[in-house]
Amino acid sequence: MEDILGAIGLQKRDLYPPREPASRPRMERRRPKVAAKPARKPGPLPSGERFTNYIYNSDGEPCIAVVREDIGPKEKKIRQFHRVGDGWLPGLGDWRDQLRPLYRLDAIQENPDAPIIIHEGEKACEAARKAGLTGVHTTTIGGAGNAHKTDFSPVSGREVFICPDADEPGERHAEQVANLAYKAGAKSVRIIRLPDIPEKGDVVEWIEAGGSPDDWRGLMGSAEVMDIPASEDEHEDDRPSLPPEVADLLARSTIPASYEVDASGTHQVQVVKESVVKGDDGAPVLDDNGQPITETLTERIPITTKPIFVEAVCRGEDGADFGFLTHWLDLDNRLHSWAIPAYRLDEVGASLIQDLRSQGAALLPRKGKDLLDFLTHSYLAVRGRRTAVTKTGWHGSVYILPREVIGEGAENFVYQPHELTLDDSVRQGGTFEDWKAGISEVSPIIQFAISASLASVLIAKTSVQSGGFHFWGQTSRGKTTLLQYAASVWGCSADPANAGEESCYVQQWNSTANAIEATAACCNDRALILDEIGASSGDFGQTIYRLMSGAGKARSTKSGGLAKRRSWRLLLLSNGEQKVSERLAEQGRGSKGGQHIRLIDIPAENIFSSAQEADAAKSFLQQHYGHAGPAFVRWVIEQGDAIRERWHAFDAETIGKAD
Repeated sequence: MEDILGAIGLQKRDLYPPREPASRPRMERRRPKVAAKPARKPGPLPSGERFTNYIYNSDGEPCIAVVREDIGPKEKKIRQFHRVGDGWLPGLGDWRDQLRPLYRLDAIQENPDAPIIIHEGEKACEAARKAGLTGVHTTTIGGAGNAHKTDFSPVSGREVFICPDADEPGERHAEQVANLAYKAGAKSVRIIRLPDIPEKGDVVEWIEAGGSPDDWRGLMGSAEVMDIPASEDEHEDDRPSLPPEVADLLARSTIPASYEVDASGTHQVQVVKESVVKGDDGAPVLDDNGQPITETLTERIPITTKPIFVEAVCRGEDGADFGFLTHWLDLDNRLHSWAIPAYRLDEVGASLIQDLRSQGAALLPRKGKDLLDFLTHSYLAVRGRRTAVTKTGWHGSVYILPREVIGEGAENFVYQPHELTLDDSVRQGGTFEDWKAGISEVSPIIQFAISASLASVLIAKTSVQSGGFHFWGQTSRGKTTLLQYAASVWGCSADPANAGEESCYVQQWNSTANAIEATAACCNDRALILDEIGASSGDFGQTIYRLMSGAGKARSTKSGGLAKRRSWRLLLLSNGEQKVSERLAEQGRGSKGGQHIRLIDIPAENIFSSAQEADAAKSFLQQHYGHAGPAFVRWVIEQGDAIRERWHAFDAETIGKAD
């Protein structure tokens, strides 16, 4: 047998499978099960002789408490609490990721002309206040090194004095506070040097040694002006400043604790060095969990060279369509605002970053991911809320335009479209006065076109159906210009043949049915203006019906479900060399009465007496536009229910019947 196996290159052991080694049981370390701790309920702050509670306020209400427990002559414990309802819970809660208020913020706001004195600890503040020392005395939460987690905006325009502890961490803290105060717009920042105090001492020891209010005023008078650190800015007068409008928006925003935003851009704050905070006795200061409180040295890493920040979270009227209202200065210091849909934070690739760059966001190279992280943290941290609407027009008593919201409560709404729109065409050029002067002597048919464009605002107020007018004529002179006059009510009224469709309010019939639906949705509660009916494609009659029905075709999503249908209310203005009936017949479809009622033919011959007059009109319309529509909306809002009542007061004979 061995000879046979050898002849074919095998051995006897090859006939049997290898024996698996006996498996050994694996030893696992098991931790004893620990019962979950029940959720803590808010309760009162610690009280008693050895406890001192320091309360921080925000928006006039208590929000954070720092509790000092004096355990012995040289032993203390510092704990932090946050407000929940009528009680308190240990830790900072949501404030851990938000900028925290200054101590005694209410006193700072109630004394706008008083100098602000920033100490290093609540005990020092209270000692200075009780001793009657000049100024509003305040401090930051968390001790030296944590000043960057504080909202310094209340020091804007104020004189600031810093009174640090007499040690190296105190000096570093003073520099950090000075830098933050300057960035917040402080009028000046000075440092008070307390004489004859021990190492690590502060104003408490100075008062105990006999320091008086008169002595304090003398120290304030001789206080040294602190310069902005060279790594940030060279001189106060050379510091970039925010335009007032941007500064106001930034003051209403919530910046995540690990970031800073100022005139020099948006920055990430990274920890360079961390050390344990020690008390007067050299022992570590503990937080509410018994862990040592640390102080940190930080470094600012720039993301952009111009500010970008999030003011508010936006959400739809139905609780969906979340997004975030973002503001930024472009490279030319122009303010941009965009309600960005939240889903764009998760887009594959750099689509959102590319869109922001294309709109002038001053993003540094290879900082796209850092900016997305900042926007995400801001979206989660910001406390402001707005109602997001995805299309223009009436939303209750408020009227939405791409760049403006009109009506009572307008500040609570923001326009947040979820698809490509024609919003760039809804803008203003020239002046309203020049526009009114330019149309004061136009022909009746031009007056009618302008009036019809304005009347689109009234469709919702009068509960009538969408409709339209078609201007037709054999001559080529003036019909497009007629539509330009109608377009000048709402936006750019330049000739679409010369300016490009996307920037002009006048659009083309030469589009797919889906594109016309999208265009109609962009013009909700406004005039939809389409040029040259003869260029229309597809089923023209069906397109008319769909436009006037106010709803787009039902479509499915990628998953097979029903997509949200586009909807609109509008007044259609059209032109061409053919009547509506002729265009239908040319497509081999008969004219139906309903189509005549929905889109009424109006003959439009000899609109202008000469080519020179038409050219002058086009030149005028290229410059002045976009003022009348918003002004008319304001007038409609002022009228209230009178608009509807006056409409219903008309009778059939007054209105007339269509033939």
